[in-house]
Amino acid sequence: MELTKKHIVFTLGVSIPLNESFQFDRQLKSKILYEQLLYESFLDSIKQYAQDKFNTVVNTIKDWKDAAAVIGKILSDGDLLDSFLGPLERSVRRLITPLTTFLQKIGLDKFVDTIVNFVKKIGSLTGWKKFMTLVTIGTIITYIIEKLKGTPNDIKNFIAQYFSGDFINDVVEKLTDWKSYLGWLQPIVEGVEVIYNFLKPLLQEFSTALKSGNKWALKLIREKKMKYKLVKKVNEVEDQIPSNIATISKDLADQASNFKQINTKDKMVQLFDVIAAKIKENNPEFADGPAFKQALIAIYNKYK
Repeated sequence: MELTKKHIVFTLGVSIPLNESFQFDRQLKSKILYEQLLYESFLDSIKQYAQDKFNTVVNTIKDWKDAAAVIGKILSDGDLLDSFLGPLERSVRRLITPLTTFLQKIGLDKFVDTIVNFVKKIGSLTGWKKFMTLVTIGTIITYIIEKLKGTPNDIKNFIAQYFSGDFINDVVEKLTDWKSYLGWLQPIVEGVEVIYNFLKPLLQEFSTALKSGNKWALKLIREKKMKYKLVKKVNEVEDQIPSNIATISKDLADQASNFKQINTKDKMVQLFDVIAAKIKENNPEFADGPAFKQALIAIYNKYK
């Protein structure tokens, strides 16, 4: 697997500038290599767990191995992972309302903020570790709402145990291989049923998207021939960029007096909004894809 900057940032979750001039030092290279080996080991363990289902199209999520196969496919493709993280994070956040209702009924609503803050912390993560951490937190919240029985004091102790200290790092440390991860999480939520039920609706929607060829599915191009065509097309477009950029730059140079009016943060934001709107209007396919987001992040990192 090629260690592109895109893969390093959006799949491995290692924070680096995306600009071309950035140089990797020895320490950073070692960290990236470690994260890549960890990622590959975890992914290989999912493939082994899902076995023959991993290489087939999963039409319906019928069992845990179907779910694992779809998870593995998502983690295998950076674009798919990027597409899935938003819906997954929203699914976790949607659990906050029923959680609040449940905890209010037993007089523990003061613990809602504790759990909400943990969910917010996950938002700062990226890549496959963010995916697995969201799965973990979503599963545990679902377990609290649907399955956790006992007195308010029992539930209070459970929340204190898993939503205090540095639990997010505890989760990340368990991501060595799939079976070890399940072996750690299953006792907490009394089996894989809660994990499966939390993920199933979203995985089913995603699996259907892959089959139907809609916006999500178009990001998955498995065949080598299709990959070759895609890479060739990207290279052809990138070859045109210097001349296109030169033309646009010349046009902008004629607007020197107008640029003198860009003298506040708000005006600068308005200018970028206009540029982004023009790109979306004339190149919607690019504007809706991950490369557009990556370009914005690169600009931010360059000028922050």
